[in-house]
Amino acid sequence: MDLEIAYTGIATTMKIFWKRFDDDHWDSQKSLSLDLTSDGKFHAYHLDLASSPAYRDLIIGVAIEQVAEPRSGRKWSSSRWRFRRLGRNCVLF
Repeated sequence: MDLEIAYTGIATTMKIFWKRFDDDHWDSQKSLSLDLTSDGKFHAYHLDLASSPAYRDLIIGVAIEQVAEPRSGRKWSSSRWRFRRLGRNCVLF
């Protein structure tokens, strides 16, 4: 999956989740983390979903957990997203 993300905030880790045709529930086994650069500028990121043993068969959904829990008393700010390529076997509805 190729993404372009602009992010400003304290917490800098996000998670990508997916659902499969044969297992259509969101869970942490079907997820990968991505570390973000927090400077407000667009950066290109590549996340190799196929590196996870749980990424197989037909993917029917992708969800993004924007960032991990921010530090106490802090708030995370919004991000801007550009999806460039999701990869083979991925179908979004």
